[in-house]
Amino acid sequence: MSGSLPADMCNNLPKRGVLYLCRNQRSGQIPSNLSKCRVLQGLSLSFNGFKGSIPREIGNLTMLKELYFGGNNLKGEMPLEIGNLRRLEVMSLRSNSLAGSIPSSIFKISSLRIVDLRNNSMSGSLPADMCNNLPKVGVLYLSQNQRRRQIPSNLSKCKVLQGLSLSFNGFKGSIPREIGNLTMLKELYFGGNNLKGEIPSEIGNLQMFGSNELKQ
Repeated sequence: MSGSLPADMCNNLPKRGVLYLCRNQRSGQIPSNLSKCRVLQGLSLSFNGFKGSIPREIGNLTMLKELYFGGNNLKGEMPLEIGNLRRLEVMSLRSNSLAGSIPSSIFKISSLRIVDLRNNSMSGSLPADMCNNLPKVGVLYLSQNQRRRQIPSNLSKCKVLQGLSLSFNGFKGSIPREIGNLTMLKELYFGGNNLKGEIPSEIGNLQMFGSNELKQ
């Protein structure tokens, strides 16, 4: 299916709880009118050809639990209003051209389980307290962006993390020893950064790869 989405598409869909239009040949911008589908719990527009920015009105979908916008041509910054989605469990915006920092309000959505923002152009440091309010997050993929500065030791407070990827950003400094406290971790990707120093013994037999300057 091709073509743009009608600007008034939600006027006649007031009770639809799931809207999955992924892997079609859609184009144009994501209509702000989606905010009128107020009972939406699942929204997927992934792998189409949407361009422009993410409409701020998305923040009005307060019932939303799953949001998939990956694999499009979206640009601009993540709207602050996404932080209003207090029931959100899955947020996948990967493989776009999103820029700017991740709004700090995102890290206060305690229901989040999966955060996938890899392969964008997002910059800025990660908040030092980013995991204080993410007790359920099990997957955190932030690789292939334009991050800088150090990896926050606070990541150790995301205690149920099973997958963590910070590869190919621009992180410098050392790997925090506190990462060893993530005892449920199954996947850890730190390659392609500017990390230095020794691999903390707390991480055990982790095999690092990529363009770092680490010693075992």
